[in-house]
Amino acid sequence: FGCLLAAPRDRALKVHSGPTHAPRMLRPPRTMLPIRRGLATMLGLEVFESSSASLFGGEKKLSVRDFALPSEYANRNVVLLARPSNAPLPDALPAGAGGFSVLGVVQLSGGTAPYENRQAFESDVSRHQVPPGSEVYRKYAGESGGAWPGPLGDVYAWSIDSAEPKPEWHARFQGGATPAITRRHK
Repeated sequence: FGCLLAAPRDRALKVHSGPTHAPRMLRPPRTMLPIRRGLATMLGLEVFESSSASLFGGEKKLSVRDFALPSEYANRNVVLLARPSNAPLPDALPAGAGGFSVLGVVQLSGGTAPYENRQAFESDVSRHQVPPGSEVYRKYAGESGGAWPGPLGDVYAWSIDSAEPKPEWHARFQGGATPAITRRHK
């Protein structure tokens, strides 16, 4: 799911989503360019809340996805939209509605070629933190020993070049309330 997060300078954030095969991406204010009609453009990415410990602890070095990292999002700050469950965020939520939280900021790279086979995917388990038998493993790779690629098709590993917990600027927007989100494309 892709989205563009636009932050009115003094109001709640608004997220606009892109095509299904683009990630939810955000860019923090210090790097916001361009600013159009009083809105700052940001990039955001949906993630599970449970990934924060390994992500900010430095163990998680790859993010597994079923689409390639779009080149225009590589090497840019990406704000993580953490959801507590396996369900994707709804197509629209008003500011302050909850259902997710701003987890932190990452920079991503790579992720343009899929894993060639299950062995390659499993050899990266220490970096992507998706062990065989887990729910996320079954989502992307299917059952151990099954056909490759898994049920979602090709699997890509996006390199996590840096990860920082929730940025201080987030609290300035409506006291840290969740931004409004609207998915533009499915």
